[in-house]
Amino acid sequence: MFGYMGKILRVNLTTNEVTTEDLDFELAKKYIGGR
Repeated sequence: MFGYMGKILRVNLTTNEVTTEDLDFELAKKYIGGR
């Protein structure tokens, strides 16, 4: 699948900067859920 799957989008409104990061799935399962 293409697009945003497995990514985190960080938006800094102070500096008008947008960055993407890879999502750590184990961390997401622990704190967000996602079964």
